[in-house]
Amino acid sequence: MRTTLVLILFFSATNSFSQESIGKVMGSKIKGNSTEVYLEVNRSLIPGASVKIGNELTAIVGDLLSEKFNLFYYIATLSDKYNLPAGIDIYLPSSPMSIEPVPAKLTFWKKLTRTWDAFSPKKYAEVTAVTGDRALIDKGSMNEVEKRDLYAIYNSSGRYKGILELQGVGDFQSQGLLYNKLEDFRCNTLTTATGDKAVYKGQRKLFNLNFLYGWRDSQEQIFDAHETTLGGGLLWTITMRDGWGVELLFGNFSRRAEVTQSMPIPNSPPAKTHIKHITTYWCPIWIRKNFFYPFAISPYIGAGTAFFESKIDYSHSATLLTQINGIWWITGSNDVFHSVQSKRLIPMFGGGLEFFPGRFLHPRFEVRYFHSPTLRIQNLNAYHTKSLYYSLGLSTSW
Repeated sequence: MRTTLVLILFFSATNSFSQESIGKVMGSKIKGNSTEVYLEVNRSLIPGASVKIGNELTAIVGDLLSEKFNLFYYIATLSDKYNLPAGIDIYLPSSPMSIEPVPAKLTFWKKLTRTWDAFSPKKYAEVTAVTGDRALIDKGSMNEVEKRDLYAIYNSSGRYKGILELQGVGDFQSQGLLYNKLEDFRCNTLTTATGDKAVYKGQRKLFNLNFLYGWRDSQEQIFDAHETTLGGGLLWTITMRDGWGVELLFGNFSRRAEVTQSMPIPNSPPAKTHIKHITTYWCPIWIRKNFFYPFAISPYIGAGTAFFESKIDYSHSATLLTQINGIWWITGSNDVFHSVQSKRLIPMFGGGLEFFPGRFLHPRFEVRYFHSPTLRIQNLNAYHTKSLYYSLGLSTSW
């Protein structure tokens, strides 16, 4: 749809505006040194006329994007950069000059209103207007549409074009940003046209709280004892557009083993060897990228860091007895103690599968690799602390 360029004009303080709200702001977008504002109003407006947004800002009305069930959707312009939230009231000048009959070119939009059903689900929608990287669909709050709902756009032949993320929700229509995912082979979202189909795929959940449980892929053996491994905690996630996100685990992944072995010595008490090692990866944090988000199965990869803490203690004690004139005397001892520890930030890599990521409650499975150093201690083999952990999680999102 051809976008009409409009001049930016602010009225002087002497201009009066009506105190009755005629609609609300659905969203905004900074463009150059100005701001495009998407309006939902209850009457038609004259392109080039002024409206007041909130208590201070005055904008110039531009193109009519769509009309639905006696609600009109316009694009307007502010002469500076503003980040306006949705829901701000819109007012008219007290002069009635800004009201006119509905133009004849709206016949197409009127026909669309005949097929609108207030009780229809939001699963399927139709694109009703496109301007640049923004689009309107014929579903609104009456269809339980919400901000950050994600729709896949398809043309009439069923070919996928891209994603529409809703940013402003009106009563009967909603507008949002068109974009292609990083993994899309063809970037066709900007070819979106009026009449294309939109299919609801889920909602981009801004915040996620995961309950995570993890275990190591293998357990080291010291003498006849196996180490114990455990991991988990509360995983806090912030999900941004196109499946990018940041995750921080309030918890840790750990490995622990402790064993004492006795070795017999003729005519002497047995020698004892004690080995103890503890390795912990604290508060892992990484940047994650989900692919095919928010489809039913969304693989992801991540890279980040964790605080590594490891310590090995080794002790050996032996007492030698010698019999002299029928009496046993302590004639020697062999006591050895060594300890090595390390603390540092180490790299972490991984990936996994997230199921139904656009839903309120969804599971996940992942693998994390901690690239930690090798520790060495006298009389012992090298202690390889590098670890691979598997995890299961259950996420609640909002």
